Amino acid sequence: MRISWFLAGVCGVCAAAMGSPSLNFQTVIKQNDALPGGGTFNGPFQIVVGDGGQVGMIAVDDSSNPLVLYANNGQLTSVAQVGGPLGLDGFSNLAISGNSSNGTRLTYVAQNSSTGAAGIFQYDVGSSGVNEVAFNGHDNLSILVANDPSADNTLPMQVNAVGQVIFPAIDANNHSVIIVGDSTAPQRLTTLFTGSDSNSNAPNSYALAPVGSPLGISSDGSSGFAVLNSPANGSGSATVYTVGGGTPANFTGGIDGATLISAQQGNGVNAALLLADHPSNSSLLDIVLHDSSGNHALGTFAKADAARLLIGGEGEMTTTGKVAFYLADANGGEVQYYDVGTHAQTTVALTGTTVVDPSSPSTHYTIDTIGAGVGTPMINNNSIVVFGATITDGGAQRHEALLEWQPGDTNPIVLLQDGDTIAGLGTIDPDGIGTNPFSSEGDVFKNSLSNDNYLGVAVTYDDGNSAVLLTQLSSVPEPTAVALLSLASLGLLNRRRRVA
Repeated sequence: MRISWFLAGVCGVCAAAMGSPSLNFQTVIKQNDALPGGGTFNGPFQIVVGDGGQVGMIAVDDSSNPLVLYANNGQLTSVAQVGGPLGLDGFSNLAISGNSSNGTRLTYVAQNSSTGAAGIFQYDVGSSGVNEVAFNGHDNLSILVANDPSADNTLPMQVNAVGQVIFPAIDANNHSVIIVGDSTAPQRLTTLFTGSDSNSNAPNSYALAPVGSPLGISSDGSSGFAVLNSPANGSGSATVYTVGGGTPANFTGGIDGATLISAQQGNGVNAALLLADHPSNSSLLDIVLHDSSGNHALGTFAKADAARLLIGGEGEMTTTGKVAFYLADANGGEVQYYDVGTHAQTTVALTGTTVVDPSSPSTHYTIDTIGAGVGTPMINNNSIVVFGATITDGGAQRHEALLEWQPGDTNPIVLLQDGDTIAGLGTIDPDGIGTNPFSSEGDVFKNSLSNDNYLGVAVTYDDGNSAVLLTQLSSVPEPTAVALLSLASLGLLNRRRRVA
């Protein structure tokens, strides 16, 4: 059976308008490589990348069994496999972050698809094994996900920089709760919110809105963001609240019909990016950034174009308040950048924007459709934005491509497009560039772009084989730095344009 793997990021050139004509990739793992727990590698479903080029991934082996892997400096560790006393047979929603001991932590959702029972688990790099944060039926919590493997069914959860995780559950009284967990903390689970009776119409009653919005977590795990209904029976309009163990606080004022996209609290940032009903036109939706200075309207589009936005993951906000998001429109969409600290907004790209491919400087492409193949635009604290698009050189042929931009760039640049050849491995298949199948839910710890500019990429070649590659972008061109890398010792691969 041929499987199309999903692109989670791509590697290559420094983030200038014109970059090096070669992009260098280090192979993390490739088709048929032996796995530590037995079997061979048969491709990734999700890739996350942390500082220093640490890579976590959800992958499958040659028997189509899913597993969680960790790779660093040529060493591969099997973190989790199917089976065990809980009957786990599915993994999703992988995140990479730090932990309280200044190490690296992988957090992920695991489930038993036959029962729908789900939970959250964590692995601290260098430890002897995986620790449970929460699981269905444990600690008087019910944690279930739909058991349709063809759907994007996973437990919403977000992490912060020190590996604390926020997630929803149902308590023993059948009330919705929001929990912060940490598998190694003295107090493993902390309840930030307990909902009222879902039939209550009291004005001070609250219930977690139906699944569809991500949550948000503060930098210290003491509070979070959630879309709540008040009254609890849903007769009012959902909006974004902060939760911290007491009465929820309305964070976004009179905004109605909210869907949380991303939020951050701590390190001088206290902001939420959300999708909301337009206040005066029921056919429109707004993208709004709310912080201590109020609401900032970042874009408006017709509800008829809402399908162009991917549910639950239209943008990301970093821990320092750098924001990237897709804005739908009838012409093919836009990518927008916003800085919470300065309130400066920049259009990164839209349909018709010229992009440059450094491997073929004489060919100028234009963007045909924004967001093709890539679910959520990725951004890091250095304001580097990586996003997907369909591009064309003016002819009939269109290519799915991954593009990169940062403030000061005149045009986005092409990092990779279908038809590219990776020396020694193959030519990228027309369906070989895509994103993780699960939305990042606005969580920068679930993407493949690290804060020190490492990017991870999974590609499928035209022979059906796949590989995971890694490189480091630079925000300032440094030609001499490239010379310091030993291609022989690192096993780096050059990307070049295929010549017909």
